Amino acid sequence: SVAYSVDGGKSWSIIAENVENGENGGSFSWTVPNRTSENCLVQIKENDNDETPKDTSDAKFSILPPEDPAITVLYPNGGETFFAGDQVNIRWTFSQSIANIEIAYSPDNGLTWTVITTTTPYDGTFLWTVPQISTDQALIRVRDTDGEASDTGDGVFSILLPTSLTLTSPNGGETLYAGSNHDIAWTWTGSIAKVDLEYSPDGGKTWNRIAAAVDNGGSYDWTVPGTPSPHCLVR
Repeated sequence: SVAYSVDGGKSWSIIAENVENGENGGSFSWTVPNRTSENCLVQIKENDNDETPKDTSDAKFSILPPEDPAITVLYPNGGETFFAGDQVNIRWTFSQSIANIEIAYSPDNGLTWTVITTTTPYDGTFLWTVPQISTDQALIRVRDTDGEASDTGDGVFSILLPTSLTLTSPNGGETLYAGSNHDIAWTWTGSIAKVDLEYSPDGGKTWNRIAAAVDNGGSYDWTVPGTPSPHCLVR
């Protein structure tokens, strides 16, 4: 496999896999990406083998932008952080007349791409709803649908899932008996490591601690307390 890096080897993007290897050497015709950087490297290694044999460029090389790029991505261009569901204005500049463009995003530093739109007018901006994914290796690409003009953001950005908790049991209408065991259950989104659990015997006027800093696994085996009431809540 053949890969390249624009950040001195911190991250790698696949150029090609399963390339035929010659008897005493090899070559591969590579279309240099639109990823301006002075910290570029190329690496070759045996497929499905993270150890040896492999080799990396002895020194960093540079990729320069075209002398007159037809498209230049302005935003997001690297280092930003968004939440899934955010409305983000993708922005770019252009130096020639282009009727329509394609906008795509990659969640894995350019390894795969998902098209956002292929029909937006070429006016330099597009309102994008950030997808429901979590990644710190996202990229935006803007290119001419009928030509070769294309540009990709200079660096990766992050997408985070917003955090939320949803109690599923007990969620209303249940009858529990003092001293019995009941699984408190919940779902969540985003990164939540620990949760606190409480119950109220009076419809939420007062709250009593069940457990603190419980590992977030979606359930907790609760011994129902001896406080009979028709107005109980859990949170």
